[in-house]
Amino acid sequence: MREKYFRFTIQSGSAKVYNCHKVTRALDNAAREDGTSPKHLFSCIGLNKAVIIKVVDPAQARDKPLPGRVQTRAIKTKVHLSFDDEDITKGGAAVQFDHPDREQALADLAGLNRGLGEDVFKRDMGILEAMAKLPSLDPFLLKDRLMAYSAEVDPSYFAISPAEWDRISRRIRVKIRPMVLMAAQGQADVEGKVQLLLDKLWDSHGLEEFAPFFRAMNLPVDKTAEIMQAWKGITFYEIEYGELTPKVQQFGLWIKDGSQPIDTIHRTDRATVDKLRESIRSKVKRNLADIATILSDYQDSYDELFVHRKGAQKFGGFLGRSSQNFNNLGACLNEVSHAFLVWNEMSSRYKNRQMKGANLIEMFEVLDDIFGARDA
Repeated sequence: MREKYFRFTIQSGSAKVYNCHKVTRALDNAAREDGTSPKHLFSCIGLNKAVIIKVVDPAQARDKPLPGRVQTRAIKTKVHLSFDDEDITKGGAAVQFDHPDREQALADLAGLNRGLGEDVFKRDMGILEAMAKLPSLDPFLLKDRLMAYSAEVDPSYFAISPAEWDRISRRIRVKIRPMVLMAAQGQADVEGKVQLLLDKLWDSHGLEEFAPFFRAMNLPVDKTAEIMQAWKGITFYEIEYGELTPKVQQFGLWIKDGSQPIDTIHRTDRATVDKLRESIRSKVKRNLADIATILSDYQDSYDELFVHRKGAQKFGGFLGRSSQNFNNLGACLNEVSHAFLVWNEMSSRYKNRQMKGANLIEMFEVLDDIFGARDA
């Protein structure tokens, strides 16, 4: 991500960004007014002013996949600390979380060090580790992965309503239920056992009862929790994709029919507009194709086992790749969703979303930057 467009990333509302700084400032302001103590996410004060950002590794982003294959995306997690507490878009310094010197860098920038106490250090690093393992920072996924901390932090840090949490959770449980039903067969109280096993799968605890099922699909039993977390994540993204589709169609229609400059521009600028438009179009198309491939493989293998009862080989294979599928699906959706949000915000400033050439170029450069340098 080029620093020139940093503010668009921060302000987009995209799941590419977790703006802990914004939530913390609101809580601190409210606490000063009513005389209470805010329940911060991190124990380390400096980290509560951080912005967590997901980026695709630009080196890998340039690799072109084989025809018909999903492009593998390496997603990096950056912890950004601003130089200006009043306006975090003015720049700052960032720590890449997988960097070997991250502990020293986080100590220097945020004040996170073992001197705060081993328990404090491990707790805050554990939260960052959980964030780093996610391909995107959607409120649902964050709350799911950080549930162990939810009782001790303010709910504002998890920007999802109870009704929305329940709606998504129910849909995911419905998708997982057929496998649980298989594992519960032969029990005296099948329905009671199904609910118990669903709760265990949801919390990734006490999964020993699923060992025979995983062995039958040639899946590593010691990876049961990891695989189930990825399956939940994939199903969440499946739901998100269904809800994002109409927005993507709106964006695509504008690219096709509404993205011509309304003024007369120099031919070199015209060439720039056309080149950027085609680059964005092809990158969105690539991402949507990868999303469709992953979700089609998911549904086909799922139906073969749970609907047509033809065997578990395909679904076992899909679950065996679940972490990779979760990562790639999240990265693709994250970029497309981010692009829509930025386009919607920037283009809505103009009547009927019709723009002059200079404004188009500015917006196209921002949108193209979202997808990295895959076509460079």
